[in-house]
Amino acid sequence: ILDIALIVVRRKKIIFAVTLLFALVALVISFFLPVYYPAETRILPPQQSQSISAAMLGQLGVLAGGAAGSLGLKNPADLYVSMLQSRTIADALIDRFNLRRVYDEKYMEEARKHLAKLTEITAGKDGVIVVTVEDGDRQRAVDLANGYITELTRLTQGIAVTEASQRRVFFEKELR
Repeated sequence: ILDIALIVVRRKKIIFAVTLLFALVALVISFFLPVYYPAETRILPPQQSQSISAAMLGQLGVLAGGAAGSLGLKNPADLYVSMLQSRTIADALIDRFNLRRVYDEKYMEEARKHLAKLTEITAGKDGVIVVTVEDGDRQRAVDLANGYITELTRLTQGIAVTEASQRRVFFEKELR
């Protein structure tokens, strides 16, 4: 240990100079990096009641667990996460906020990839879905995070995901 300490003492000027140089380079680089503002929104997806088919699957016991696992759905929030990550919602957000121009992308596919890089959508074990969007503009980050939820609402109303939504659509048709 004494030999190492002696080497460090002899080379203290070089060690200090190299450390200072790297600190200055890191400081200069940090000024040139773009600033991204995160925006986060959380939703609790509607709980789906147990349908007749799900009740029948429940009576099958072990076979039902295998069927649910083969579909890839661990909890009801996974369905909504998949919908939030869908191309339909991404395209709606790109059109709504004119993101092809903002991200300077010529093609819609490139704008989708850019948006996907800046977005993280996760579902916790408690069922809460968290949508996090990072953007160079603070207000646009907030608008995009909230826009995901608005577009999810439009999409779910259009396709009637829950049993209650299916009943509502049925009664609206009957009423007409």
